[in-house]
Amino acid sequence: MVPIGLKRRALFVGGLFVCSGASSLIFQVLWIRVLALGVGSTTAATSMVLAVFFSGLALGSALAGRLAPRFTHPLRVYGLLEGFIGALSLGLLPLLAEVHQVLAVVPLGSSLGLGGTLVKSLVVATLLILPTTCMGASLPILVKLLASREQRLGRTIALLYALNTSGAVLGAAGSGFLLLPALGVEGANRLAAAINLGIFLLAVTLDKFWKVQAPEEKGETDVAGVPVLAGIRRRILLLACGVVGCATLIAEVVWTKYLGIFLGANVFGLSLVLALVLFGIALGSLLAAPMIDRIRDREATFVWLLLGIASSMILASLMLDLAPIAANVLAYYLGERLPLLAIKSVVATLTLFLPTCLSGALLPLASRMAATSVGSAPSAVGSVYAVNTFGTILGSCLSGIVLIPWLGSGVTMQLAEAGLLLCGLGLLIVFAPARRGWLLAAHLGAAVVAFALFEPGFTNILKSAYFQHTSPGMSFSEVVRYFSRTYEEFVWLKEGRNAVVSLSHDPADGQDYRRYLRLKTNGLNESVYSLDRPGELPKYEAMLGFLPFAFSRAPHRAFVVGYGAGFTVDVLSGLGLDEVRVAELEEAVLEAAEIARNGNDHLRERPNVKVEIEDARFVLATKAWGRFDLIVSQPSHSWLAGAANLFTREFFEIVKANLTERGVFAQWLNLYNMDADVLRCILRTLFSVFPHGAVFTEQGDAQVIMLASVHPLRLDLKRLGHMSEDKNLLAKLTGIPYNRPYDLLAQFALGREQVRSWVGEGVVNSDFNAHAELAQSTLFYQGVSEEPNSLLGQQYQASFEDILPPEQAGSPQVLAELLASMSADLRNTHRFNMVLDRLIKAGAEEETWSHLIGQYAYRTERYATAKTYLERVAERPEQVEAKNLLVDVTLVLGEFETAEHLLAGKADPIATCQLLDLALERDDLAAASGFAAQVDSDEAAHVAACGVHLDRVRGSLAFKRGQWEDATAWLASYHAAVPNDLQVLGLLAAAVLAQGKITQAEPYLAALQKTLVEERARVEALAKFFDQQGYTSDAEALRRRQERLDAGR
Repeated sequence: MVPIGLKRRALFVGGLFVCSGASSLIFQVLWIRVLALGVGSTTAATSMVLAVFFSGLALGSALAGRLAPRFTHPLRVYGLLEGFIGALSLGLLPLLAEVHQVLAVVPLGSSLGLGGTLVKSLVVATLLILPTTCMGASLPILVKLLASREQRLGRTIALLYALNTSGAVLGAAGSGFLLLPALGVEGANRLAAAINLGIFLLAVTLDKFWKVQAPEEKGETDVAGVPVLAGIRRRILLLACGVVGCATLIAEVVWTKYLGIFLGANVFGLSLVLALVLFGIALGSLLAAPMIDRIRDREATFVWLLLGIASSMILASLMLDLAPIAANVLAYYLGERLPLLAIKSVVATLTLFLPTCLSGALLPLASRMAATSVGSAPSAVGSVYAVNTFGTILGSCLSGIVLIPWLGSGVTMQLAEAGLLLCGLGLLIVFAPARRGWLLAAHLGAAVVAFALFEPGFTNILKSAYFQHTSPGMSFSEVVRYFSRTYEEFVWLKEGRNAVVSLSHDPADGQDYRRYLRLKTNGLNESVYSLDRPGELPKYEAMLGFLPFAFSRAPHRAFVVGYGAGFTVDVLSGLGLDEVRVAELEEAVLEAAEIARNGNDHLRERPNVKVEIEDARFVLATKAWGRFDLIVSQPSHSWLAGAANLFTREFFEIVKANLTERGVFAQWLNLYNMDADVLRCILRTLFSVFPHGAVFTEQGDAQVIMLASVHPLRLDLKRLGHMSEDKNLLAKLTGIPYNRPYDLLAQFALGREQVRSWVGEGVVNSDFNAHAELAQSTLFYQGVSEEPNSLLGQQYQASFEDILPPEQAGSPQVLAELLASMSADLRNTHRFNMVLDRLIKAGAEEETWSHLIGQYAYRTERYATAKTYLERVAERPEQVEAKNLLVDVTLVLGEFETAEHLLAGKADPIATCQLLDLALERDDLAAASGFAAQVDSDEAAHVAACGVHLDRVRGSLAFKRGQWEDATAWLASYHAAVPNDLQVLGLLAAAVLAQGKITQAEPYLAALQKTLVEERARVEALAKFFDQQGYTSDAEALRRRQERLDAGR
C-alpha cells in the first residue's frame, strides 16, 4: 500500500463528507415529507418522526464511537455504510409511502393519542432505524481516519463537523429549491442514493491505496499542557451537551415556526429556514477549527460559549419580531434591485447568526475536551454527539408537543434560555469555583431578567404572512403600515399544537372592520365572523356544505376536513343528516369558535355533529371511520405545506375509496396565489380520478367549489324548490345569495367534460411531484399577473348537461328562470349572454320568449338584439311592457322618429316620461314643458311609473331652462342612484359651476373625467366581446351610442 499524505487525504475525505452531509439532508427532507402522508402532518407527528430520525443518528454516533478504534480500514467502513444507505433508500421510499396501509390494520383509536403515537413511532422506527444509524456513524469513523496528531485533533473534529454541516446546508436548500421542482420526490431520492453509492465506490476503491497512520498517544495532558477531562467532570460536560442540544432544538422549533411564516409557509420557505440554521452552525465550526487546539482554558471557554448561546438566543428572540419591519424598510429603499425574499433571507441570517454560529463552535470544543487522547477521539466524538442528539430529541418532543401548546413560544424560548444560563452557572461552579462569586450573581440576575422581562412577541411575523413581494410605487407608509399597532387588532391569539390561531379586527374588511372577526391560522385568512349578523354565513363556506347535499340522493353521513369557523358544519348539520363527522387538526381553531360565538359554540352541541382532533387524510387513508355519502374538504390554501397534500391525485383516490356509490366530494379552492397553469393542474388532477363533476364560482370571486363523484351529478330542481321553503336554511345561504333553486344554478361555471376540454393533457399533481405546491410557492414570491377566475369565466358555455337531466339542460323555461336569478347581479355579462344565447336558440321560433329575450338583451346593452325581439311583440295589445321597453331602446339608439311613432296615441305616465325624454333629446323646450306640466299634475303616479329616471328628465329640463338650483337638486338625486351616467355628470358639474360654486363642482368634474375614461374602456371591451361572440349588430349599436355620448348628445 502506498501511503497518501494527510492533506490530500483530508481534502478527499472532506469532499466525500460534504456529499454525504448533503445526501443525508436530502433523505431527511424527503422521508419526513413522505411520512407525513402516512402518519399525519401534525406537529406531534413531525416531532415523532424527527425523534426517530435523531434517535438513529444518536445510536449510530454512540456505536461508532465505541467500535471505530477497532477499525483498521475506517474509510472502507465509511464507504460501506454510505453505500448501504443509498441502496436501502431506493426500496425504502415506496415503503414509507405505504405506512398508512400498515396503520390501517392496527386499532389505534385516536391516531393523535398516546397509543396511536407509540404505534406510529414503532412503525417509523422499524423503517428508519437502520439508515439513520448508519448516517450517525460517519463522523466518529472519519475522526478515526484523520485524527493522527493530537495537536490538530480539535481542528480535525471541527473541520469534519463544518464540512458535513456545509453539505447539509446544500442538501436542505437544494432539496427545496432545486431537486423537488426538477426531479420530484422519487427523482430526488434516486439522486441522493446515487450520491451515496458514488461515495461507496470511491471510498472502497481508494481505501486500498491508503495507509492509516498510527495515532500519537499522550498522557493526562495534551500537547498544549491542558488537563483532559475524566470521571465526573467528563459526565457533567456530556450532560451540558445534552442540555445545549435540548435548548437549541427548542429554539430551532420556534424559529422554524415563525421564520417559516415570515419567509413563506411553503416548501421553499421551510427549506430556507433549515438551511439558514445549518449555515450558522457550519460557519461556527469552521471559524472555531483553527483555535480549538490553541485554547488553554477550554473549560472556561466552553462555559462562555454556552452562556453566549443563551444570551444571543435572547437577542435573536427579540429581533425576530422586528425582522418583518426591517425587511420591508430595506425593500422600500432598495426598490427592485433585490427581491424581497433575498432581503428577508439576509435579515433572517443576521437574526440567527450568533446563536447558531456559537452552537457550531461548542460541540467540536466539547469533543476535544472529552478526548483524552487521539485514540479515544472517536469514542469522545461519538459520545458528545450522541448525548447532544438525545438532547435534541427531548427538545423536539417537549417544544412541539408540550411547551409551545401549553405555554406559547415566548415562554418556551424563555425556558430554553433560562435552562442554558442555569446550566452555565452550574458549570462555573464545577469548572471554575474560584470565579463563582460575582459571575454567579451576575448570571443568575441575567437568568431572572431573561425569564421575567424579555418574553418575545410574534405579532409582526403574523402580520407579514401575506407580504412576500413589493409592488412598484408603494409609499413608505404602505410598506410599514401592516406593523402599526392599530392596523390589525388582535382580539385573541393562541399557539396551538400545529398552528398559531388568531381572531382579529382586520382593516382589510372595510370601514366597519370592527364589526367582523377575522379567523386566521399562521397569519393567513381562514374565515370571517360577522358580529352584527352571526346567522349570515360567508358565501363559499355555505356553498361548500350546501352544494354536495343538493347533488346527493338521501345522504346520511358526511365527513368534513377541517372545522374552520364552523359555517360548513352549520349548513350540513342543519340538513337532516344522521351524522356529520369532523376531523380538525388544530384544537385552538375550536377554541376560536367558542370565543367568536361569545363562549358558546352551539354547533358542536348538535346531536348529529361529532368533532375530533384528528388528521383528516390519515383518517381517510386508514378508512377508520367508514364510508360517507358526502366528503367535504375545507382547507383552501393549496400551496401551504401540509394543506397541499389535500390537492393531489393520491388524496383524491383516498377520497374516492371512502365515498359511497352515489357519494359526492366537495372541495374549496382559494384562487389566491394561483395562475392558469396551477388551476388547470388541480382541475386536471381531480377529474383524472373522478368521472363526473362540476366547478362552481362567480365572476370576480377568488374562490371555487369543486364537486366530484363516481356517479353522474344531477341537480333536482324540484327538490331544491321544496328546500327553499325552509326559512332557516335561506337565512344561512343569504351570502350566496340563495332564495330559489336557480340561484344555485347561477353559480355554476363548468362541467367535468368542459373542464377536461379546457385543461387538456398535462401534468397531474401528485404526492411525489408536488407540481401545484411548488408552482404556487414560486408565485408566492413573484406575484400573479393573471386572474384565474376570469379564465374560468372565458370557458363558460352555459352547458348544463353535466349537472341537469337532459330534458332540463336546454329547456327554455329553465333558462328563463336562470336568467331571472342571474339578472340580480350582472357583473358577469359573459355568462349572462351565454345563457341568453341558449334561450334565443331554444325559443327562437316561439314569440312567448321574445319579450323576455328583448328585456334581458337590453339589460346587457345588446340593443340591436333587444330591438329585434321586442319588435316582434310590441304591437300586441297585451304587450304594453314590451312596447315601453322598445321605446327606451330606440331612445338609447337615437332613433327618435321610431320612438315618436311608438308613442303615438299613448297617454299613460310611462309614455309621458318617455315623451318628455324625447322632447329633451330634440331640444324642444316647449313640448318638454308641456309634458313636465302633465307630470306635475299627477306626480305620485309618474314617480311610481318612471322611478328615479324622472329625476333625470326633470333635472335636464331645469338645466335647459337655466334653473341651476333645481337642476342641481334633481340631477344630484339621480346621480346618487346611477353614478356612472356620463350625460348627467356633465350637466350636474355645469349646473354647479353656473352658480359660481367652483369648489363644490370639483368632485363632479373629477368623477366625470374618471367615469369618461372608465366608460370608454368598458364600452370598447364590451363591444370587442360582442364582436368575438358574433353579436356584430350589437357591437355597432353600442359604439354608435358611445359616439353620441362623446359628442354630448
